[in-house]
Amino acid sequence: MRLVIVIPTYNEKENIVNLLHRINLTFRDIRGWTLRVLIVDDNSPDGTADAVRDVMRRNRKVFLLSRSKKTGLGGAYFSGMERAFKEMGADVVGIMDADLSHNPAYIPAFLGKIQRGYEFVVGARYVRGGSIPSDWPLYRKFLSVFGNTMVSVFLGKTTLTDWTSGYRFFNKDVYVKVRPEIIEDRAEYRGYTFNISFAYHAVSEGFKIGQVPIKFSDRKKGKSKLGLEYLFHTPIFLLKTRLSILRKGIVKRSRVVIRVCSRTQSVGPVGSSSSARISSSASWRTAGARRDSSFESEPEGSSLRVEDLRSRHPLRNF
Repeated sequence: MRLVIVIPTYNEKENIVNLLHRINLTFRDIRGWTLRVLIVDDNSPDGTADAVRDVMRRNRKVFLLSRSKKTGLGGAYFSGMERAFKEMGADVVGIMDADLSHNPAYIPAFLGKIQRGYEFVVGARYVRGGSIPSDWPLYRKFLSVFGNTMVSVFLGKTTLTDWTSGYRFFNKDVYVKVRPEIIEDRAEYRGYTFNISFAYHAVSEGFKIGQVPIKFSDRKKGKSKLGLEYLFHTPIFLLKTRLSILRKGIVKRSRVVIRVCSRTQSVGPVGSSSSARISSSASWRTAGARRDSSFESEPEGSSLRVEDLRSRHPLRNF
């Protein structure tokens, strides 16, 4: 199988060479896979692309996609995924951060999950064996832990514990299915919102979901790209998605009610059937009276019983 790891970069010259070296060391221990790395650089002014080109001269597994301007993390991901699946022939794409916060040593664990039939695998910090940096400021710990908890609450999904993790592997079917839905969410250019939208639609579409415990490390060099987007766009996305879920639930319940009513009407013209049976019963009594005027009771089982259709078609609670 063919794996392409997509790594978006913007001003990561201090980290990218070290990361590529560590990925290459990990690749040496993996068998049965054709392995490639695609760097998607958004015209970094610090010379990140030039550093990647230097590596490419020595390592044929490394490729570079240079974009003319920075359009957001989601846009870089989409550009890289398109190139990986359509031009590089990838069966599986992995994405990870360029700042060394995602340890390449976990790559074999991701591939192991994929080989066991999982279609979307996330590197999770909030499971047994996973962790976040102990020296993170309290506000960042709160934002990360509370944020992921609220995502599960708003989306009504508990399949994942780490919705914002940017360390994940998935196959082409997942990408093809969720891409138009992410665009519809208008989340394609927003970092954390992109990650949440991608994971939510992968879960909602019924793909087999897995998690790999990871120990997340904070960057040592360069500046963090975490901005106010996380505090602004993500809550809006969650609220809109929650309202959409509720709206779909109302529509679904309405369709069930309509279907039950339709079935009730399609059972038959109860009034005409009753009239026919009453007429038949009256005829029987008249005939019986001529045979024996003292015999007036109806035969057993002749009385009309209308079954309550609601007992046959109970409305489920949603």
